[in-house]
Amino acid sequence: MPISGPEAAAALPEDLRVAITTFVRERLGCGCADEVFADIAVESIGAGRCRIAIGDRLLIELLPDAAAADGPALLDRGRRERDRRGMNRYRLVLAGAGTAGGVAENAAAGDERLHLHRLPGEELRALIDLCLRAVGPPAPDHSVGG
Repeated sequence: MPISGPEAAAALPEDLRVAITTFVRERLGCGCADEVFADIAVESIGAGRCRIAIGDRLLIELLPDAAAADGPALLDRGRRERDRRGMNRYRLVLAGAGTAGGVAENAAAGDERLHLHRLPGEELRALIDLCLRAVGPPAPDHSVGG
């Protein structure tokens, strides 16, 4: 079951809150204000993957198995989910070689609110493991392809 809503602030372990905030600011380059990070929701989306929503502004998906990922389809699904939720940005984070420091690639022509990041697999798996320990298995109605 995802940790989200007003209870999320109290339910999210402090080490995870700090890890997510640090990761998003330092590795993904997010300049969101401190108050945005007061509401962080984390959910498992199956197959060792997780989704993070920050302050109803930023939607992030962490996928450690980038070699098998269909990037364009994932980005399209992420864009639709971002828009459905009324969020400002969607960031897809995949394991694998990429730009130094995980700097975002503009993933879709004309959509500056959609980004693709590539980071070392071990770094990504460490954050995903923290997230999944906090939230447990995915709810039955959440699927990666959905």
